[in-house]
Amino acid sequence: MDLWMGTCRKSKTKLADRRGAVIVTVAVVLAALLGMAALAVDGSYLMEIRSQMQNTADAAAMAGVSGLSVSPTEARARAADYARRNPVLRQQPQIRQSELMLGQWDYNTSRFTPTTGSPNGVRLTLRLSDTPELANPRLFFAPILGFRTADVFATATASLGNRNVMLALDRSNSMDDDNPNPPQPLTNMKIAAARFLDQLQSFPIRGDRAGYVMYNERATLVNQLTESYDNVQRSIQQTQLCTPGPGCTGHTNIAEAMDRTRRELTSSRASSRALKVAVLLSDGKPNTTNGGVPGDQCIPGVSPCQTIPGNPAEQQCLDQARQMRDRGIVLYTISLGNDTNQPLMEMMALATGGEHFYAPSTDQLDGIFQQISARVPVVLVE
Repeated sequence: MDLWMGTCRKSKTKLADRRGAVIVTVAVVLAALLGMAALAVDGSYLMEIRSQMQNTADAAAMAGVSGLSVSPTEARARAADYARRNPVLRQQPQIRQSELMLGQWDYNTSRFTPTTGSPNGVRLTLRLSDTPELANPRLFFAPILGFRTADVFATATASLGNRNVMLALDRSNSMDDDNPNPPQPLTNMKIAAARFLDQLQSFPIRGDRAGYVMYNERATLVNQLTESYDNVQRSIQQTQLCTPGPGCTGHTNIAEAMDRTRRELTSSRASSRALKVAVLLSDGKPNTTNGGVPGDQCIPGVSPCQTIPGNPAEQQCLDQARQMRDRGIVLYTISLGNDTNQPLMEMMALATGGEHFYAPSTDQLDGIFQQISARVPVVLVE
């Protein structure tokens, strides 16, 4: 009997030990399961929040840097506006001014330096804890493990992008037709172009370059792409009308101007990171081809050159526009006066993703050039 009782006591002890081991094992497994559940459910939830915050930070930073061309105040206002337009968990995140920094982004070193002097970039950090409605998001399984709060943040840096800009300006003898006395259309064009270059320099970015092509029946590359905008401005101011005579028979070779412009924007002097922009102004119609082969003469009332089929000069302009598009060049065209082929100029610009502007007189040129200069590329760099 004693032996049997002893055996029973030992069996009960072993059973209790096993039960204790099972309880510990279950506790460990349960903790692991809860941990995995917290990681899977709460982790995914927090990752979704961060994804939304990153999208908001990206949009706000890019909107903010687009306002730098106006003022630092405008940059901050646009960033706040776009943060409100891109809610997180249906709530509008708040931006702390201390976490919205203006500064210089260096494309060579990929480094952001906070500064209030001529900033070209914006760095923004969004935190859940900065918005009362978003602070301490409700977690599902993590509180069981003792993690009751979580703060999520996202950072984005945006900068004004590099620009390589080529101006192709008409200097044919028709550029003095609007007024027999100064200021001639050519004079007003020079003034507007100079202000355009001044506007581009208002926010200088290392790597920005400009160049100049002038044309009548032939196109001439006057200034290769250079960081010295003063040299380009000087050349534009020195441009003279094409006086009638050999080499200036009244033809307008827009295709050759586009060809010279495209070749320069794709040369070794162009920055590979830069947005490539061509601005072409004409007060006439293309009536000769690249290479000097005459096209339709575009005589008002006789051959208006509004139909592209059969007009080699116009066909070549569209071909040049397609080549620009294929090389990543955006073309802006300006039709000056009533003697231009506006449908063609618009088709050329749209083919590259650019825009066409119509100036009935030179009074509109300054505003048009300012609109083009405001189209500064915005790049998300971090």
